[in-house]
Parts: sequence; structure tokens; C-alpha cells
Amino acid sequence: FSPDFGRTVYLLPLAQRRDRLKELDWVKDASISRIWPNRVYVRIHEREPVAYVHLAGDRSARAALIDADGVILQQPVRARFELPVMTGMQRDEEQPLRRDKVRRMLILMKELGPLGERVSEVDVADRSNLKVTAQATGRAVVLWMGDQNFAGRMNSFINHYSDIQRRLPGATTLDLRLDDRITVVEDGR
Repeated sequence: FSPDFGRTVYLLPLAQRRDRLKELDWVKDASISRIWPNRVYVRIHEREPVAYVHLAGDRSARAALIDADGVILQQPVRARFELPVMTGMQRDEEQPLRRDKVRRMLILMKELGPLGERVSEVDVADRSNLKVTAQATGRAVVLWMGDQNFAGRMNSFINHYSDIQRRLPGATTLDLRLDDRITVVEDGR
């Protein structure tokens, strides 16, 4: 808006200024209105991050965030977020595919409710088999959750983990996709 200072609001190119605002990665939407005789009202709807995202093949050490629409956001310098980490995404994926993967992760987290506090990472590479890294008795365990019944499967894991740990203390990857059993996955495959 700096070129507009000192000029009449009548000459302000509203559409052009709105388009420039929407180019900023944290701006989801913007509206600009003239208020006669000498004011401009700008409303910005900011994007809200839902997860940190690790993009496959991205060598930058800088953390990135992602919103519910699949838009990748740069981490603000002074902001801190308590969000899960998403993996299994590519930087060159089309936004509709990224949006679908993010929404699947959000469905998982919503269904888990308070159990989601155990989840530190969600792998969305296989859209029909979400994999979560969860904390269990002080160690990280990878759980293959499938694409439905997330809360039931997590509860089954919690209820049976002490028995699994007693029988197979080295098990770190568990397949929960069948609702009536938990299978140990050898070598994470």
C-alpha cells in the first residue's frame, strides 16, 4: 500500500492490492474496502497451521508448516506450535493431493481425541494406511492404522501393549489394520 499513501482512496486499485496480499503464504483470504471520504479497511484471514511437515527430498533444515488446505507455510521466527509432524509428502505434489493427505491426518487426530497426545508423527505416504509414531512406556512405536476405526485401534493397542512388550520386547512396528488382532511387522515392512 505504500504507493497509495497521500493519494485519494478513489484511485486505490482494490483488486490489485487484494491479489498482492493473497500472494503472501500466511494469507488465506483478504478483503479491501473504501470508506469514504478518506479511509481504507483491510481484513485479512490468516492461515492456521495444523502440522509440521517434512517434505521428502527437501534438504533444507528449516521447519515448514502445513495448513488444512495443504498450503506449505514457512515457520515464523518467533512462533512456537505444539503440532504433530507429517511425513510422506513431496514438495512437488499438487495441492489437492496434499490437501487430501492433510485432511486424512486431521480425521485421524480428531477421531483419536485425547489419545492423539501420544502421537508425535503421522506418515501419510500411503493414503489407505496411515502410520503413526506414538509413545508407549517411554519408547516410540510405529503403528499401522489403516484408514478407519482409528480410536478403536489405538485403544486396542493401549490395552494390549504391555502384553506385547512382555512377549516381544523388541517389537517397534505394529500392524493394527485388522480390528481383531495386532501383528508385529518385521523390519518395518
